[in-house]
Amino acid sequence: MIQHLHRHDFYFILILTKGFGVHEIDFVEYSIIDNSIFIMRPAQVHRFELKAGSEGYWIAFNKEFPLLSSATANALLRKAASRNFYKLNEKDIEALRPVLQMILEEYRSKQAGFEFIIKTGVEIFLIKFLRLQKKDGAAVVANQYPQEKLQELTFQDVRHRICSILLRLAEAHGTDRDGAVVLHLPVTHQDLAAMAGTTRESVNRMLNDLRRRGVLEMNRNLIVLKDVEALKSWADEWRKRR
Repeated sequence: MIQHLHRHDFYFILILTKGFGVHEIDFVEYSIIDNSIFIMRPAQVHRFELKAGSEGYWIAFNKEFPLLSSATANALLRKAASRNFYKLNEKDIEALRPVLQMILEEYRSKQAGFEFIIKTGVEIFLIKFLRLQKKDGAAVVANQYPQEKLQELTFQDVRHRICSILLRLAEAHGTDRDGAVVLHLPVTHQDLAAMAGTTRESVNRMLNDLRRRGVLEMNRNLIVLKDVEALKSWADEWRKRR
C-alpha cells in the first residue's frame, strides 16, 4: 500500500504487529517495524509505503467522533498524540490486542449500540496504551482522572455514572444467559474508574456493594449482570439523589 504526501483533518492511529516500509510524518521519516504505533493529529501531513506482509489495526476518526466530547478522552488523546511514533515490545502489543479486536468486530458487525462500544473501546485502548508507556505511572494517571472529569460529573454522582456505564455496555454488548446478561469485555476496575472519573477504590466499593445486593458478579474480563432491572432501579434512585 502506498499513500503519497497528503494532509487530512482526522486522527489517525496505526498499530502494527508486523510491519515493513517507511512512514513520513511532517517530513520526518520513520521506519515501519514490528510492534510499533503511529499516531497523527489533524492537519499533519504524511506519506507511507506499507509493504506486503504487514499486519495490524488502523483507527481513524474526525472531530465529530463522540470520543472527543469527553474531557478525559480528549486529555488522553492529546497525551498519546504528543508523539507520532512509538516502539513497543511484543508483550505490550499483545496486551492491547483484545480491545483492538473488540473495536474491529464491533465495526464489522454494526449491531445496535456499536458506536458506544467503539467509543468506549478507543478510550480503553488509550488508557492501556498510555499505561504501558510508563509502567509505574498508573497511579498518577488514575489520580488525574477525577480532576479531568469534575465538570462532566457536576450533574451526576459517581455511583450513577458507574451504573449507567454498566447498563450501556449491557444494552450494546451483552448476551443473555439464564436470565442474566454476560459481558465479555477487556474492562478492568481501573478502566471503569477512568470512564467514571473516580478512583479504583471507589469502583471497588461500588462493585462490592452491587455484589452484596446480588446485582452482579465480576471476574477479570467477565462481568455478569444478574439483575439488570435492579441495576436500573438503583441507577434511577441515585440519579434522583444527585
